[in-house]
Amino acid sequence: MLRKRVLDVAVDEINDKSDITVAYDLERSGRKITAVVFKMERKKESIVEHGAESAIRDKLKSF
Repeated sequence: MLRKRVLDVAVDEINDKSDITVAYDLERSGRKITAVVFKMERKKESIVEHGAESAIRDKLKSF
C-alpha cells in the first residue's frame, strides 16, 4: 500500500510538475523490502534555472 498510495503518487506529481524525472527501485532481501533507491535526472527541455530551485537541486544531489 505504501507504494500505491505514497511513492507512485509522489513520483507522478514530481514528474508532471517539475523539471526533474524521478524513478525508484525497491531492493529486496528475500520477500522483504529492505530499501527504496531513488533515481533522479534533469529533463532535457528545462534550461532556465532559478536561485531557489538550484539550491534545492544541490541539496538533492548531495543525497
